[in-house]
Amino acid sequence: MNDKVLDKEQIPSIYAAVLSQVVDKLGGSQFNLGEQVGISSDKLFSNEGRISRRQFGRMIDLGYKLTECPSLGLEFGKQITVHTDGLMSQVVVTANTLGEAVDRMMKYYPVCGFSMQQSVTVMDDSTIIRVTYPYYNRIKPQHKVFTAEAVFASHWIKLQSMLGDYMMLSQLNLAYGRRKYAKEYEELFGCDVSFDQQFNEMVFPTALLNQPLKTANPFLSDLAKKLCDQRIRELSEQDTLPNQVRLILQRNTGEIPSLNDLASVFELSPKALRQRLARHDTSYQNIVNAVLKEKACHFLGDHRLSVDDVASRLGYSDSANFRRAFKRWTGKAPSEYRRC
Repeated sequence: MNDKVLDKEQIPSIYAAVLSQVVDKLGGSQFNLGEQVGISSDKLFSNEGRISRRQFGRMIDLGYKLTECPSLGLEFGKQITVHTDGLMSQVVVTANTLGEAVDRMMKYYPVCGFSMQQSVTVMDDSTIIRVTYPYYNRIKPQHKVFTAEAVFASHWIKLQSMLGDYMMLSQLNLAYGRRKYAKEYEELFGCDVSFDQQFNEMVFPTALLNQPLKTANPFLSDLAKKLCDQRIRELSEQDTLPNQVRLILQRNTGEIPSLNDLASVFELSPKALRQRLARHDTSYQNIVNAVLKEKACHFLGDHRLSVDDVASRLGYSDSANFRRAFKRWTGKAPSEYRRC
């Protein structure tokens, strides 16, 4: 991966502190993981501290080496509870229902500081949370596993804290090969786990979206939402703007908003939005095409949907236009893609 990307992306140091503690616990001694990659204890345990993606990656590599624990990602994820994510967790767990909590998780995930992208697809019987990464194909295989394990283990712990025994998963799909410790997945998530899948996905019954949360709190909910909205506005001024645009488009379930409409979300003029995206070597149309391609591939994976159904879900009134666009994105017709 490009070194500049690794150095530029900053994540809250609380995650590095948790990883350090997990490694110490697994190793039975004090490894001082942070100091071994050049992070002082003061920074590691600072409420406002941030570290680079490169430093965190080095901590992951060293953590695997020191502990010889292949399921390090699961162990780390289990410690990322509602108390760890701070403001992000507060805005999620104080929602009224699971559906509202999931919507907030999609909207406010950038507050965590990670550039990972999450999307949710709601169908009649199943709801799918998919986790992707902007440069997923360029990160180390071991980091891919760690990331998926950490995110899904963390999500599962939080979902259980919100719904208790009501919460259940239908399926966990993972975009990498079967692990030797696969039984640990089944014991933790309590569902079927499929490896070598196209995407990393967590699937649960759609009926749960209407389930009230045990942790709902209207007063704290409003306060956390206001603070998260403020943080999102701040992030729009930083290097995460393309990711913010992408997340909004991924959450959109109808017609793709126009550039003008999206610019108003960030309180920018259309010209200013174009200029800021250009600084990241991208454009609004490039992001739209990438999101539509991702959604199209996802929907085409569901053979219950016809190609016309997929076109309609993506906002195309004419399926022929969708077919031409999909051929332009992938080099294949939708029907040909399904046969691959």
